[in-house]
Amino acid sequence: MKHGKKYVESRKLIDSSALYDITEAIELCTKTGKAKFDETVEVHVRLGVDSRHADQQVRGAVVLPNGTGKKVRVMVFAKNDAAKAMEVFGFASESDAKKELMGSDEDPYKEVGEQLVAQFEAMGANVSSEDAQALIDAVLSMLGKLQYSAEVKDIDEKAGTAVVTSHIGHYDSVAIQDAMAQAMTEVSTDPNLDVNDQDAFYSAIIQKVAEVMSSIQPVEGTKDFDTDFQLVKAEVSGKEKQVWIPVDANAFGADLSNAAMGG
Repeated sequence: MKHGKKYVESRKLIDSSALYDITEAIELCTKTGKAKFDETVEVHVRLGVDSRHADQQVRGAVVLPNGTGKKVRVMVFAKNDAAKAMEVFGFASESDAKKELMGSDEDPYKEVGEQLVAQFEAMGANVSSEDAQALIDAVLSMLGKLQYSAEVKDIDEKAGTAVVTSHIGHYDSVAIQDAMAQAMTEVSTDPNLDVNDQDAFYSAIIQKVAEVMSSIQPVEGTKDFDTDFQLVKAEVSGKEKQVWIPVDANAFGADLSNAAMGG
């Protein structure tokens, strides 16, 4: 398959016959990263162990000294409003809750679609405004089908601590993967499509992926999980007030996303 301009430019920087040390490898990762979002770097280490045995399993965690360096936003999946978010987090209005927690008081999920667009662009695709809107609409369609609610399970107002139980609708992750794979297969095996026409090929993939995403339905029931909250002073809508926020916002956001996508 013909690769995009960005891929070809990045590929020229890498000598597949060379062995790079860690410093050089990290520099190459930085130089070849063309996407607008945070890309993933995989590290494979040969440890000479058999992970099938419990006493030979290796696990670890790394804590970044300065975090991610970015402001954390928590996406809350609400049915058609932010009433539950307003209630749980202590915002004055649903508009404030959407704006502060989701990044926008009008279209809180648009950024998710834009991230998908960025992923295709990173592969060398020239994403048209029509294709981009198809992906954004597909994301809105999926997330709009999910219902989110939360309730206070335990609270100690004097100590400023609480446990909040979240209930969120979800999708079958295996079904999503199978549907995406089927979409890719249908496009790549279409006899009427010229795979050498890169723009047309990627456009067909994007439109098919968007079609599949829009058609997927959540499974019955909800995914439920508990989160520790704390009462803190924070600036909300330009004013300082007491609000309940997750003790670990990153973990809360990850739990929401994982639960929604069947994790």
